[in-house]
Amino acid sequence: FPWMRKQLLNVGMAGLSIWSRHEPAQAVHLGPDGSVLILVGSPMNRVSWAEVTRQLERQGEGGFVLPWEGRCVLIRLSPDGQYWTIWTDWVGAIRIYHARLAGGGLVSSLEPVVVAGAGLGPEGLSYQGVVELLHYGHFFMEETLYSDMHALRPDSRSHWRAGEFQGTTA
Repeated sequence: FPWMRKQLLNVGMAGLSIWSRHEPAQAVHLGPDGSVLILVGSPMNRVSWAEVTRQLERQGEGGFVLPWEGRCVLIRLSPDGQYWTIWTDWVGAIRIYHARLAGGGLVSSLEPVVVAGAGLGPEGLSYQGVVELLHYGHFFMEETLYSDMHALRPDSRSHWRAGEFQGTTA
């Protein structure tokens, strides 16, 4: 993708590779508590990072709703990189894939990144995923082609602690 701009970012124990059509630094914000916020996608409306930070502080992670319209995902990393929260957009226009690794977790909006990074191959195919793909032409909910890789539900909030997936709430 020669037209994409790339930025590598380390947050505590987490490493991020951000690819964007715009300057990647515009998508990254340091919160007052030292957490890092990353906006992925193409929001249509302009919401300032200050407003997002105020809403997060006022409502907490549990009550926070993405303030942007359009195709977007918001990632929040704790200062030590051990705790991740991801809010997905309401239509699931950007699918987020994740898998558990020996040394932590892997999350990406690019399915091949998770497949390659987790070393998934034919022996790890999901019977349910294969049937859904052949019968319907797509997957439902968290299902993917691999047993050890899952997708996040649209319009949800998901959590990881020390690379271990903790679950999703709508």
